[in-house]
Amino acid sequence: MLVMLFFTGCASLDDQVKSRELLAKCQYELKRVDVENLDFDKMIDVANAAKQVDFKNPDKKEVLPLLKDIKDLNFDVNFSTLDFALTIGLKNPNPHQVILDSLVFDTYMDDIKVTNVIHDGPMNVAAQSEGEMRLIFAMPTSYKLKNLMAAENVNLRGRIWLKIELIKGLPFTIPFNFDVKQKIPREQIQQMIDEQKKKVVEKVVKELAGDKANELLKKF
Repeated sequence: MLVMLFFTGCASLDDQVKSRELLAKCQYELKRVDVENLDFDKMIDVANAAKQVDFKNPDKKEVLPLLKDIKDLNFDVNFSTLDFALTIGLKNPNPHQVILDSLVFDTYMDDIKVTNVIHDGPMNVAAQSEGEMRLIFAMPTSYKLKNLMAAENVNLRGRIWLKIELIKGLPFTIPFNFDVKQKIPREQIQQMIDEQKKKVVEKVVKELAGDKANELLKKF
C-alpha cells in the first residue's frame, strides 16, 4: 500500500526533470517495521507422548516432564506466515517538489538476504517537507523464527528509480542508491508467540487429557 502525501497535476518537461533530479538530495529512512501478519505451524512433538499417559492415575516421573514440555512449549514452532509492514520516510530539503517513480530493494536480516521487494507507483513530496510510504513484504518460510529473533536489524538496500521522458514515448530511468535499517520488532513478535503458545497449550490439554491434565498443569 502506498501513502501519497502530495499530488500534482501535469507538469512541464523541465519541471518533471528537475523534480526527479532533486530526489538525489533527499534523505531516506526506514522509520518503522511492524508485524502485519504472523501465523504458526503447530509442530507438537509432545502430543504422541501425552496420548500414552494415564492422567487418571498419573506416574509423576512420567507426567511431570511432559507437563513441563507442554507448559514451556519446548518444541519447535515456526511461522507459516510472517508479513512485515515497512514505513519508509523521504525528507525533501529542496525548494521544489520531488517525484519518486518506483523502488527496488533487497531485504536483509542483519547481513542475511531474505527477499526482494519491487514497488511501482509515483509518490510526490512537496518542497521542504516529508513523505512516507508503507509497503508490505512476506518473509520466506525457509527463514527460521529462531534466526529472526537472534537478528538485530532489518536492512533495506536498493535503488529508487526515476523515470524521465525527454522524448515523448521514449522514457528512461535513473537510479539512486539507498541503504536504511531499523530494529527488528522483537516485542511484537514475542507477544504474538506468547499468544500462540497459550492457544497451543489449551488445545493440547483439551484434546489429550481434559480437566485432569489441566489440574495437574496448574499445580506444576
